[in-house]
Amino acid sequence: MRKLFLGFLVATISTTLLVSGSSADLIDADESFATPNDWQAGQHNILFTDQATGELFSTLFDEAKTQDKTVDPTCKSLADSTCTSQNLRFQALIPVCQSSSDLNCIVSVTAKKEDGTELVGEFSRYFPTKAQNAYEGSVEKKLPTGATSSLFTIPGAPHNGGNAYLASVYLAGNVNKQSGANLSEFSARITPVQPQTAPMITGSCGVSSCPDAGWAFNERTPSQGWRQQGPGFDGTHSCAATAVKESLCAQRFGFPENFRFTIKIRLNQAPTGWMHGRIADPIINISEESGVTTISVDAIPVRVPIVYKSNLWTELPPEIKSAYS
Repeated sequence: MRKLFLGFLVATISTTLLVSGSSADLIDADESFATPNDWQAGQHNILFTDQATGELFSTLFDEAKTQDKTVDPTCKSLADSTCTSQNLRFQALIPVCQSSSDLNCIVSVTAKKEDGTELVGEFSRYFPTKAQNAYEGSVEKKLPTGATSSLFTIPGAPHNGGNAYLASVYLAGNVNKQSGANLSEFSARITPVQPQTAPMITGSCGVSSCPDAGWAFNERTPSQGWRQQGPGFDGTHSCAATAVKESLCAQRFGFPENFRFTIKIRLNQAPTGWMHGRIADPIINISEESGVTTISVDAIPVRVPIVYKSNLWTELPPEIKSAYS
């Protein structure tokens, strides 16, 4: 799978090739590797991948409230009366810009042919429609609004699963109610996707009754209370994002050949540090004017391998077992 991933200190477009125990286990480079749902007692496995397997989500929360699992730690805004701490933590998948004056938002997603023809992506919907812990941002305090990933269509740049591309721009840090927000993480991804029904991933609590990724009260095991949670694996799908309440998975696909891809973002805080990632021939522009930072990354997808192997403990060779004794 290829995906554009530009991170805090990171900018990436990549494609994935699975490498397993033997050459017979190699899959086609344009296929998306689905993490096996093969857990059983006594099993040991290892997975090397280019990004964490957990799903990104938006939340504004009061760390002081996380000590009591019976209490919802999330906040609807900085003015939320249930969040009394002066300092809060935030994680934000930022929305799409609706006007030229909007801040902390995705300006555009585009593809470019070899002849230079630019194909502008058309925003289709948010995925999921609303974040589990959606919250209102504050331009004054430089706090981004907590939304979800954005689905764009680019009809002139079809991939094997259609023409949909998921854009996920993630900001995280802390915010003081008086002095404002400090940005500690920044990343962005473009992933070719196709929305697919995935009830085994998204309906484990009963169809359409599971929460989306984020903080939620665990009704199946109330003793665990409020905790950060998300969907699991079914061994079939590789989801760039999930819309649990709709039983949908944004299934990953490979990028089409001979295209460049660009994401443009507008922020009121400038990320600091190095831009790096798995991309080819990148053109990165960062400009600042009157307190507004515009970031544009234009690059070619590259291939990144994934390594996965599982064995029962009884099947492992002595030299590996000895490392755990």
